Amino acid sequence: MTNEFSTTRRNFLKGAGIGALGMAGMTGLAACAPSKASDDPAGEALSDTGNATNADWLEAEPEIAADQIVETVDADVVVCGGGNSGLFAACAAAEEGARTVMLEQFAKDSGSGVRDDLAAYNTRIQQQEGSPLDPAEMGTFMWGQASGFSNQRLFRVWVEESGEALDWYADRIEEAGYKMKHQLVNPPADQERSFSCCVGVDWGTEGITMGSTTNNGQYILNPYAESIGVDCRWETKMIKCIKDGDRVTGVIAQNANGDYIQFNATKGVILCCGGYLGNPDMMAAIQPDIEKVTVYNWTWPGTNGDGIKAGLWAGAMMDPAHSVSSWEQGLVPPNMVVADAHDTNETYWLGPLPFLRVNLEGQRFMNESSFFDTLGHALQYQPGHTAVQVFDASWKEDAEQFNVYGAHRYFPYDNGLAPLFTIDMVEENMAPQLESGLIVQADTIEELAEKVGVPADNLVATVARYNELCDAGVDEDFGKKPYRMSRVDEPPFYAARFAQQGSHTMDGLVINEDMQVLDENLQVIPGLYAAGDNSGCYLGITYLGNAAGNAAGRSVTFGRHAGRHAAQS
Repeated sequence: MTNEFSTTRRNFLKGAGIGALGMAGMTGLAACAPSKASDDPAGEALSDTGNATNADWLEAEPEIAADQIVETVDADVVVCGGGNSGLFAACAAAEEGARTVMLEQFAKDSGSGVRDDLAAYNTRIQQQEGSPLDPAEMGTFMWGQASGFSNQRLFRVWVEESGEALDWYADRIEEAGYKMKHQLVNPPADQERSFSCCVGVDWGTEGITMGSTTNNGQYILNPYAESIGVDCRWETKMIKCIKDGDRVTGVIAQNANGDYIQFNATKGVILCCGGYLGNPDMMAAIQPDIEKVTVYNWTWPGTNGDGIKAGLWAGAMMDPAHSVSSWEQGLVPPNMVVADAHDTNETYWLGPLPFLRVNLEGQRFMNESSFFDTLGHALQYQPGHTAVQVFDASWKEDAEQFNVYGAHRYFPYDNGLAPLFTIDMVEENMAPQLESGLIVQADTIEELAEKVGVPADNLVATVARYNELCDAGVDEDFGKKPYRMSRVDEPPFYAARFAQQGSHTMDGLVINEDMQVLDENLQVIPGLYAAGDNSGCYLGITYLGNAAGNAAGRSVTFGRHAGRHAAQS
């Protein structure tokens, strides 16, 4: 299946724009410094504080003369960005009585929208249906997966406020005639922990007049924001912050006509402009290793790093560790490696499932039951930075046994809720890939090895060893849980080369627990806030794939907190 909402890596690096917004659920490496500036013979590209002010991609802050400004607007709070975090921030500020302006670079109802799957704790639907979520356990787990590159106190904000934030959203949704859903799982004690934290909107399948069946929250919250007095400026792009001494006092933006407008903010500016996966210069400079393991990048419109650059120009600090959330869904043709396959642009739906994985030598190299980004990390050390997945005729039964939680669960949840994508849909999308030879099929492992381009002797030995481990119920080689293991012994056999598909950047401006942006001395920059992927300090270097909606749920909760705090300041 070709993903129409992505850019290929090759075109991405040429600076191609991001396509129109589409289906929900597509939510995705190594920490490395920006490339050396040409006028920096010492090679200093990143300061010890993580403030990437010497990188070429940052450029100089734009100079906009006073006589270029055609309009001045006075407000209490100015929110830059009208997506996931921005809409929640603007509504919260206005509900607190603040004169609020929301700037959105896209036309009304055409931006990134509000995600349907949002992680939360203790919402009323979770209370009604019961939830096994232990926030202390989840917080500790997140901290470990982040390798410490996060502020654990921000997680406490999510625990304490996400339930109220999502209940507020549920009120708006129910007023519009829709309902909330809860992705409930209660994994057996002998299975790996899934954090049953995801709630969201069930748009149904009938009567939808909003253009799609996903990310329609903007169609609900945009009119609501306007109804409570938010001055929504569509097709108006934030360019830079304005400062008076140390304080941020507003922003300069540009409308669709190219006119500059100054928005003054007596209480605060909230940057909710997204990450930077759609900015090829930033990605090449800050995360050069991403191309090695990523076939293509799938991202939301507007993820060009504008908010991060504006914050850095204002003196902000950026996360010292840089990371991308990516999924194991980048399909690579069997005669190619990642470096040759950037134009393939095919989604490999079974990639995230823990079937047997081998490298191009036909040898197993990891515990396949891992988080989204882990394969990308592991592929840094494998030939061709390319993996091969191997499975057999019982793959659908095996997929159900794996009991995956989140976007790649293809079977109903414990409360009967249908998954985002079904196993029938996956099979339907695999059919043309099998027909074209992107996924190969064979009656023997030797024939399969030849078709997918790995040494037959090695693959035969690897499959035999893997089957022995499955029979024993103990993965002595890599420690995978028994229920995540499945024998490869029933023909026909299948194999596919694959790697990563980029989803969103996880590093951003450093913030405190009130979403206030900090400078490189870790001091508050008065009047400046950030939320969503514009901010950092939360996800660290590995997206928590067993806590669905984690990034988006953080975004709406922190956006709402920032809006309230700014309005009350």
